Amino acid sequence: MQTNVIIRIVAASVIVFCCAPVWAQSQEERQREAYLELQRTTIARLREKIDALTAAHDSLVDERDDLQLQVADLQRQSQNLRAEIRKLERILASESRAKAITNEQSALGLTARAVDDLEMKSLIASLGSEWATLFPKTGVLVGEVLVGSTADQAGLQSLDVIQSIEGTAIKTHHDLIEVIHRFAIDSILAVDLMRPHDGGARVVWTNKRVFVRTMAASELETLASGVAHRPPLRFVSASIARDILDTPIAHFVVENTSAKIVDAFEVTIYCFNRFGDPVEGFLDDSIVEGIAQRTILPGEDKEFSFRLIFRATASKIRVVLKRVHMTDGSVWKPLPDQEVVVEGRTDG
Repeated sequence: MQTNVIIRIVAASVIVFCCAPVWAQSQEERQREAYLELQRTTIARLREKIDALTAAHDSLVDERDDLQLQVADLQRQSQNLRAEIRKLERILASESRAKAITNEQSALGLTARAVDDLEMKSLIASLGSEWATLFPKTGVLVGEVLVGSTADQAGLQSLDVIQSIEGTAIKTHHDLIEVIHRFAIDSILAVDLMRPHDGGARVVWTNKRVFVRTMAASELETLASGVAHRPPLRFVSASIARDILDTPIAHFVVENTSAKIVDAFEVTIYCFNRFGDPVEGFLDDSIVEGIAQRTILPGEDKEFSFRLIFRATASKIRVVLKRVHMTDGSVWKPLPDQEVVVEGRTDG
């Protein structure tokens, strides 16, 4: 009896002794599995956040690309409108060289055609729906304004559409001539007109009133002969700057003093050092020939730059205008005794 009891006690002790390590190992595995599950959950959450951030980034990139496309589209539209303006200017210069608005008694110094003229309607329609829709339906379209004339002095510009003079509606070229005939030389006339402006993506027309003095036809003819070869550009200023590599750069500003649109011009730049000696370049040449191809509207001034490569000691420049090209196809060149020039020196 006692032996059986002892045997049972020993057996129970052996079972407990043998099972204790197994139980401890199982507990450790459960803790490890719980830790790994926590790590997997954390990683899954981090991946969800990364996916959300990636999606947000892609969305912002798409929005940026859309905005860039919209900006590029607006820039193209603006360029197209400027091209249309230049095209209309060329049309006016080549197709509407109407009779100068003059008579034996008085003159204004400009050319014009009725906007409701069948030929003009066709030309305007060819420029696109933007022009055809917004273009004034009545009036006369100013072609060229003679530089120095009373019309020029009053601020009349090419592409202006004259609506009335002294309250009388102007619908045709004949109306314009007839109204001018009513007034003596040196009369001050109130001219109501509409003027186009580049509004970015569209053309904007504004109403404007100017006061123009009539002038004698003979005076107009004398003025026309005197300005026939007047330079369309004038130099405003010139200077020399240097880039980060110490290469001299010639800067100069030109102004369009004509009634036409300039789209290119050529200059010769003479380079000198501080002593006034010519600075020769790579080919032992002290001059730089340059052509600028940018649009300059009447009355507008723009800055241009030319790098004076291989002329590190250049500190003075002399810029000479060689020829000018207008959008109507005409080209100005100086006469043998005519020179348009500007001089400048280094800023430092």
